[in-house]
Amino acid sequence: MRRAALCLLSTLALAAVQPAIAQEAAQSAQPAPGPTAADPATLSSKTRSEGEANLSAPAAPATASEAAPAADAQATAAPAAPSSDPITTSSIPDAKPASDAAPAASEPPAAPASQDTASPATPATPAPEAPATATPSTTPAPPPAVAAPAEPPVPPLNAALIAALESSQRSARQAQDREWHEAISAFYAARKGLPVWTTDSGLNTAALALSAEIGRADDWGLDPKAFDLTGLPQGSASPEALAAAELKLTRALVTYAWHARGGRVDPSQLSKWLDQSPRPLDVKALLEQFATVSDPSVALQKLHPQHRQFELLRQAYLKARGVKTEVQEEDPRDVTIPNGPVVRLGDRHPHVELVRKRLEVPAQSRDDADLYDEDVAAAVRRFLGATYRDSRTGKTVQRATHPALTNAARSSLSRRTTQQAEGRQPSLKQYLVNLERWRWLPEQLGTTYIWNNLPEYVTRVVRNGSVVFQERIIVGKPTNQTPVFSDEMQFVVFHPDWGVPGTIKVQDLLPALQSGDDSVLARRNMRIVNGNRTVRAYEIDWERTDIRRLSIIQDPGPSNPLGQLKFMFPNKHDVYMHDTPTKNLFETPVRAYSFGCIRVRNPVRFAELIFGQDRNWSMTDISERLRPNAPQVNRVDLNRRIPVHNTYFTLTADEHGKVTRFADVYGHDQRIQAVLLDGQRPEVVARSDPAAALDRKVKELAANPAPRRENYSGGWGGGWGGWGWGPPPQQQGRRARGPSSNDFFSGIFGN
Repeated sequence: MRRAALCLLSTLALAAVQPAIAQEAAQSAQPAPGPTAADPATLSSKTRSEGEANLSAPAAPATASEAAPAADAQATAAPAAPSSDPITTSSIPDAKPASDAAPAASEPPAAPASQDTASPATPATPAPEAPATATPSTTPAPPPAVAAPAEPPVPPLNAALIAALESSQRSARQAQDREWHEAISAFYAARKGLPVWTTDSGLNTAALALSAEIGRADDWGLDPKAFDLTGLPQGSASPEALAAAELKLTRALVTYAWHARGGRVDPSQLSKWLDQSPRPLDVKALLEQFATVSDPSVALQKLHPQHRQFELLRQAYLKARGVKTEVQEEDPRDVTIPNGPVVRLGDRHPHVELVRKRLEVPAQSRDDADLYDEDVAAAVRRFLGATYRDSRTGKTVQRATHPALTNAARSSLSRRTTQQAEGRQPSLKQYLVNLERWRWLPEQLGTTYIWNNLPEYVTRVVRNGSVVFQERIIVGKPTNQTPVFSDEMQFVVFHPDWGVPGTIKVQDLLPALQSGDDSVLARRNMRIVNGNRTVRAYEIDWERTDIRRLSIIQDPGPSNPLGQLKFMFPNKHDVYMHDTPTKNLFETPVRAYSFGCIRVRNPVRFAELIFGQDRNWSMTDISERLRPNAPQVNRVDLNRRIPVHNTYFTLTADEHGKVTRFADVYGHDQRIQAVLLDGQRPEVVARSDPAAALDRKVKELAANPAPRRENYSGGWGGGWGGWGWGPPPQQQGRRARGPSSNDFFSGIFGN
């Protein structure tokens, strides 16, 4: 009986404790906000320690067998147990858990107890406190990092090319070389070293086409020796050899493109009156273009001027070259001697070499080509006449650049202005020089444009490739050349006035004014202007006044050197086209008389063509504005600007292959040939530039006092006809007789 009572009490105690054990297990399986998960009155210190430790440890699944010891321990701590021995369900044979305790095994699993739990007598080790915020974050955890795929290895040829570019950077010394190298490096860097002309097996088809076309550079007037394509591999080779071939081909392409655009010579370095320059080259864009073209040879040909006249002249050059076995020697009679300083026996000057060519006097040695020795002096005397004496000094002439020699050498060529002159053909060098000039022109000349070819003394209006107007012109004298350049015509002035240039003010007007001839301005229909006020000549102290600072103009009228029309294309040279009252000079074969401006023989028809297209004007509209009582100094702007090209072609070819040859009246052929074909340095050639001599003269006028009245002899007249080879310094105060009054301005002012 007693035994049965004890069993009943044990069963009741277990039933009472089992729900609490299940609830504790469920709570311990979930994150708790604090250090304890149950009531301290219910759990022993050991149980609390285990519960607190389980908050900081990851939860593990608990089986029913693992939960049983925990239940036994809970029962041991319960006050309902009468015995000190622990009572478990395993101590009762065939005993089963109460039905209300059975679901404990299906509750969320609790963390297992520590395997090294101390006995009740041993104090439990405090578990570390859990973080203050135990609530799990709602932000999803980032995905695990994925390792980047390894870079593929750089092909050996690409690597060799990049290395070759880096090593070659040190050899780029000139500014242009460095600029080109940077562009080439940027091009290949963008391609990660991928070559254009080579593969692992050798040169590709594009490389073969490129090298073959570059080898034909002389067909286009270029020098094949300028492009180093020697030593290219014929088959497979090492990556380093292929990289070197790749760069050699690329540099040859860039050099070819630069030469095709006129880069061999910068004409502006040879004369201030050659106001042209090679067209700029975008190296990176060039390489990008050739990396995609299907036929590099065709693309190379398109780098040359696409003007029809260039191709016609090139075909004539090929024909002339084909019938010659070697380059034709220059005819001595074609040598033009530019204006320059006085050269005496024993002096050295570049012009002496030209005199030697002209008179066929060889030098004793190569170093003495520019020496004015007795051989040259004797040839000069023979050329001028054995008994020739200087009319000013009475001495025998012994200088190379005397006016008589210079004029004779120049005029002898000026009389031969066509290809058929004296039955001779142009030299191949003259072809090459003129082909080069086309490279300095704009790529597009214009749908409608004005073409002034200075050595031909002709202007043309070209519309859609056809010449719709052609007329004679007068250009600048060799000492005051019409500059070679391109600009745009912007307006036309009917009944223009004329601003007197500074040199004419000093050389012609000032001596008369200083002598007391106040009427010199009135006789020439000139006046001094200060703002809107006209200043009388007698109001000015001409001994102290700098006449160059005064504005002196000539009003419109019959004697105005600009005539009735002025065609303006504003430019730094202050050059324009205009009418002239002196019409008879248009009948001469050599028409180099002006001070730089261009006179047109039929300006009214010229204006009609311009305004007929621009404003739909007729000849009646033009004539109405030219009436004497029409508005004076009447500026009419063009609605659309017209390109104007001042060129210097001494050779032209027509559609039938006929070549026309003109005199090198300004000596530009000689200058360009010296640098382009004969290897002379530009700075040496530029020393004989008449523009530089004129600049020096102007600076002298600016630095020296104005001419005194005792030097005045009634007018500057025609001057000495040029700078540099005029009278000796001690004679420069004297004035030569001027031309007749019928051609006063053409000879003196010369516009």
